[in-house]
Amino acid sequence: MPLKQLLGVDREASRRYRPFWTPTLFFLDPDGRVLSRWPGLIPPAELLPQLDLGEALVGLRRGRFEAALALLERAVEDWPESVAAPEALYWSGNVRYVMDGDRAALDRSREALAERYPGSPAALRV
Repeated sequence: MPLKQLLGVDREASRRYRPFWTPTLFFLDPDGRVLSRWPGLIPPAELLPQLDLGEALVGLRRGRFEAALALLERAVEDWPESVAAPEALYWSGNVRYVMDGDRAALDRSREALAERYPGSPAALRV
């Protein structure tokens, strides 16, 4: 859900989310917990991949694994050079493992991370 918060006006939201810089894009789960954030301006080429990744993370939190997986795979396929792509690839392997017990898919996503995005934070977690 899009939300425009005016710092200094909405003090409760400022206290809860503690944005360090403006603008900051937050992705929240249904309980208002921050799942992802992007401080500062988002380059136009990164906006759609970040929106897909954020929506997928919210979907995962809500147990909507198939819809989340579709968003994650789209982020990797449609925007392979984006900042979101390695994170989406990481989560797509994990989601396949959780959904189907597909260890081979998990291993393939880890191999692809190491090969395609070796210096990414997502690759460092595997």
